[in-house]
Parts: sequence; C-alpha cells; structure tokens
Amino acid sequence: MPMIPHVRLAVMISALLLAQPALSQAQNPPASSGNVLADLRGDATGWQVRRTVTLADLGFPQGISFGGLSGSRDVFFPVPEWVGIGDAKLDAQVEYAVAPDIRADARFSVDGRPRWSGRLTDTAVKTVTLPIARTDMRDGFVRLHLDYAGVVTDNRCEDQRQLGGSLTLAPDSRLTYTIDPRAIDSVRAAWAALPAKVRISVSAAALTPAQYEAALVLAVGLKRAGHAVEVVRLPAVGVDLASGGLAQRVAATARGDALGAALVAGNFNKDEAAPATAGRVGDIVIAPAEEIGKLKAAAEATLTGLGSKSGAGFLALTGDAGGAQLLNAGDHKALAFTGADAATTARLLVADWWALAGGPAVAANAAAHDLPPGPGAEGIGFDRLGLGDGLQSIVDQGEWQVRLDYGAVPAGRRPAALVLDLAPGRSLNDKPQLAHVFVNNMLLRSQRLEGDGRLQQLTVPLPAGLLGRSNSVRVLLQRDAGGGDCHALPLAGPAQLLPSSTVRLEAAEDRARDFFELMPLYAGGAAVAVGKGDLDNPDASLPLAVQLVASMVPSVDRLTLAVAGGDKAFAPDRPFIALPGVTVDGASLPVRLDKGRVQLQDRKGNILLDVTGLPAMTITQLAQAKGQSGLVVTQLGGAVASPKLSTQKLLLDRGNVAFTDATGQLVSLNTDRDTAVAIVYPDAGGWRDYAERFRLVLIGAAWIALTLVAVGAFRRWLKNRTPTT
Repeated sequence: MPMIPHVRLAVMISALLLAQPALSQAQNPPASSGNVLADLRGDATGWQVRRTVTLADLGFPQGISFGGLSGSRDVFFPVPEWVGIGDAKLDAQVEYAVAPDIRADARFSVDGRPRWSGRLTDTAVKTVTLPIARTDMRDGFVRLHLDYAGVVTDNRCEDQRQLGGSLTLAPDSRLTYTIDPRAIDSVRAAWAALPAKVRISVSAAALTPAQYEAALVLAVGLKRAGHAVEVVRLPAVGVDLASGGLAQRVAATARGDALGAALVAGNFNKDEAAPATAGRVGDIVIAPAEEIGKLKAAAEATLTGLGSKSGAGFLALTGDAGGAQLLNAGDHKALAFTGADAATTARLLVADWWALAGGPAVAANAAAHDLPPGPGAEGIGFDRLGLGDGLQSIVDQGEWQVRLDYGAVPAGRRPAALVLDLAPGRSLNDKPQLAHVFVNNMLLRSQRLEGDGRLQQLTVPLPAGLLGRSNSVRVLLQRDAGGGDCHALPLAGPAQLLPSSTVRLEAAEDRARDFFELMPLYAGGAAVAVGKGDLDNPDASLPLAVQLVASMVPSVDRLTLAVAGGDKAFAPDRPFIALPGVTVDGASLPVRLDKGRVQLQDRKGNILLDVTGLPAMTITQLAQAKGQSGLVVTQLGGAVASPKLSTQKLLLDRGNVAFTDATGQLVSLNTDRDTAVAIVYPDAGGWRDYAERFRLVLIGAAWIALTLVAVGAFRRWLKNRTPTT
C-alpha cells in the first residue's frame, strides 16, 4: 500500500485565537447610515437567518404513515452545534382518518418528554406546534417521537383486526429556527451552520491540483451529509470599477446579494447584464489569499465610490493559517481555504475530527504513514449495520431489519454467509418457534426452533449473484401466542437478535466484474484522474466527479488526485476513476468507440439504444488497466457542456457498462454475462465482429459439427474392426 497522507494519523491543530479588527467590526456593525454599506449590514433583526428542515428533506417525501390501530416512530431533525439557536419551534402536521366507532389517540414527545396528546376523531388535518428549547437538543438533533393507538371495543371476544383508521405525519412537518451569522466565531461553528444548499466558490483562475482535490473532498463530504452542493467561480477582477447604473443596481438589490451586485455590475465580469447573485461569495471559498485580497480591495473601492464611509470589514480573512479560516462575506461567514495543502484541512472537516476546529482559523498537518487495515476483515457485525441492541417484545411475531451496503465490505473481501445469534425467548406454551431469513426479499432459510428459548446460531450461506450495492437483511421470528378465546389477552415475551451476529467474509478476487464490486477495492485507496482542462474549468467537471466519488468510494481518506494531459496517458497504480478526456494506459473496455457507430440490440437485431446517435450521452465503463480495476467515463455529442448531464444521479450497481443522458441513467448491463442484448458496431464488418455478434450460433454449429465427426469416426471404427470369434 502506498504511503498516503492521512489526517487521522497525525493532526496538529493550530487555532488562531487573536481577535482580528475586521472580525470585531463585523460582530458590532455601526448603525445604519443610509448608504450602501449600512444597507448591506442591516440592523440586528436583519442579521437573523431563518432555517427550515422538513420531513421531506430528511428523506420522507410521502411522510410517515400508520395503518390500523397502532404505531410509533422516532424522527430526528438536525440542528447545528456550536451555534446559537433562537426562536425554534416544531410544527407537526398530522392527517388522520378514524372510523366513528373507534377511539384513537396520538401523542408527541420531544427528547423523551411528552409534550402533546389528543383524541383523534373523524377525518381531519391538524398542526401541532411545539416550542423547542436548547435543552431539547441533544448531539445535534431534536428527537420527535410519535405514538398512535386506537381500540375498537373493550370486549375481548370481538375481532379487533379491522383496519380501524390511519394517521400520517405529513412531509411538510418542519423544524424552524434562527441563527445569527455574527455569532459564528469558529471554523467548526461555520461548518455546522452551513445551509441545506452549499455554494462552493473556487478561484477564477485555473485551480491547482490541491485546490481541486479540496473542492472534491468538501463536496463529497457535504453531499453525504445531506447537503446539495453548487460549484461556481469567483468573479474575475477587471479594471473599470464604475459603470452605468451601478448605484441603482446595488441599491435595489437585497441585502444578502449587495456585495455580489457590486462585484458583478462594477465590470468585474465585464457583463452588465449579469444577474445580481452571480458574484455572490459562496459559503465556502477555495482561492489564494492574494486573489481574495484583490476582490476585497475592489469591493472597498466600489463601495467607497458609492458613498460608503468604510468597507474594510468585507472579505476580510481572520488570519494567514494557510488552512481554513473565517471570511466575512457580508451577510454570512464563509469558510476560506487559502493554503497550498487545502485538501488536508478539508479532510479534517469532513471527518469526525471537525469538532476540534474551535478557532477562527485552523490548519491540519498530516503525517505520511501507511494506513492500518479497516475493521471487519473477518466479518461485519450487525451492530455496524444499525441493529442496536436487537431486543424486542413480541406476541406472535417479531422482525429485525438491517441493510448491508457493499461499501462497508473491506478491501479484498466479499460476503460469504450470515451468522445469526438468535435468542428467541421461551414461549408461554413451550411450542416450537419458526425463524425465517430473507436477503433482498429472497427466502434463504426457514428453521424450526425448540420452545426452550436457548440461544441458537444460524448460518445462512449467501449465494453468488444475490448481492448488489445495497442489500436488505430481514429476520422473522414467529411463535404460537398464548391467551385469547375471550379469556386473556396474549402476553408479549422478549426475543433478541444479538449484535454479535455477523456477515462472515471470505477472500475476493482482486478484479471487479460488476460496478458495485469496485466499492471494496476503492476502500483500500482510489485515484481520481482529471485532465488539465478540468483544472481550468472545475465548475464543469466537479459535479460529475462528486457524483461518482460520493456513490462509489466509501471514504475520502485514501483518495488521491492525478492530473493527466498532453500525450502522456494515465497509468493507474490503484483502483481509479478516470473523468472524460483522460486516456488510461492499457485500458480494456467493454465498449469500443474506435469502431464507428455503437448500438445496443436485442437477439433479433432490433435497435434498443443508438448510443452514438443521441445528441448527448455519457458512457461509464468498468475497465481493467495495469492490473487495476476502475471506472472510465466518456462523454459524447458535446455532453461536456451539458450541466444537467453532470448532475444526474449515477446509480452504478450491477453491470459493467452504463449509458446516461440528460434525463438520467438509461440502461446498465454486463457485456460478459447478459445474453438478451448485445453491443453491436454496424460500421465494423470484420470477421471478428461477426464472430462476436453470432458467437452463440457459431458455438452451436461447431458443437454439432464436432458431434457429427465423432459419430462418423465411431461408425467407421465399428465397421472396420476385426470381428471376434
């Protein structure tokens, strides 16, 4: 394993705690004076920023629904740590329908404390508003718990298995709060307070490899944390600081974008028609300190020309640490990465170490060491898959569900079997119980368990071809419940799937045959190869790179950047991702683009997809080069200029070729395994192409011919042999 700088091995945090004049000025702005600068700063009320997090934002676009007569659910709303939060409230909107003869109730609890309960009748929509205090927030979350219960009758002899009613916690249920950007005084506070949509502003000049890598690491970390990320360029400084209509444009601009309007309209981009928000400084800035200083001087000159008394506080850095530092960007505090090794500090913030960045500036120095192997070389415990303690109280059946993502599999290993430690508990009538094991909704094992409740271990082999990039594991326990018959309610008893249950691993090939098999290989280290043109236009190439790395590379700790260009091809020494325009030395690709037109056809020759005939197409292929597996991405038909194509979600699972256009992924297939469709090159008429196209027919014909030859030879031998007497 190559020596890779790693922020978790040796991190030296140097926090610059000196109170900078610009920071003090931004924290205590003067009263409004009627000029542009005062309008930009605003009063104390105008500084407050309101944030909203809805249930839909948390991944529940349809809300959370309960059917029947009972249900409960925890919902965790994130809140920023290290930042003062005010005016917080939680609006829970419930939609319910209850039959007239049913009694139903709902209860909301916050952080385990009941805050509201009420009776549900008929059909209605109700909004429950709960004030949230700082004491209700724990570990960066507000935990909302909903209980729903109903009963048809008190008569135990009646069948209560009717549907009864339903309740839905609407997707518009939301947590709202305000933060004050002036109170952000540390790198960790600025990182925690980043909005749902983060704008990363990169240098107007060509990026260095370290700056590109920093932008990639930050965008991937933010995307995995649930943020939407936009990459833009900083405005390029011009020479003409005053132009027609500048004062009117700035004065008419909202407070949050006044500085951006000044930068853009002041001929900085030489475009008077540019929108006022085009030059707004992002939430994260990756650029040299000299470039930020030039923008600062230009902003001061522009604002001074408009009658402002002072503009020195804007675009002021808090120090020269060379890592990450606060940047006063007018209506918000941005994080500026100005150092030559910005990627190391970026890794600090996307890792669990970000809480150590307690000063207004921070720099991380990484020692070069070989990284130790990750945990789980022999097995992956269910405690790492989100099982918890696995304890349930069940009456007739209980169910445990976990999800195995292939990215959790360490390098050089593959899942071989499930080893389940199940304590079913003793049933009241000592009757046998049944355990069923499902993987990806395929029943792999049903086993009868004796009723004495002793701990039992079930080993369930995982068949080849069953797993993909994300796999559901479900264990179902059934028992014959006691009680009923109008005498007594069935009693619940404990059962537990122990966290010691594991996914047993075995050695895997060092070559991936499907996209998802790259994920363990990338866990041992991945190289992202970009062209020199990508450094010149990072806002065009970064969205695609972020999508690929975020979905395929388990951790950015071992991520490296390689710049290829000119006549020299990229020679990988580890699993790789090659962006469009990069030539990979010795790459073996499933689809050959040097044979003219490329089509996807079925067995009858019907064209399913005209690959090279579409106006814009991205081809993602699983390649082998220099003994390494990786991804090679090719864009056809001017797709490089299509921003929609770069931001489409690439779900690379099974297959070794994926075709994507502006609408999303069209098809994914494995050219080595799939026989219903084939890649065809209509312009290539060589015998090899025909042999590849009709290989099944040729194999069958050759087998028949060999059979006929063998039968004929055997008949001649029988005819010519010497008869025995």
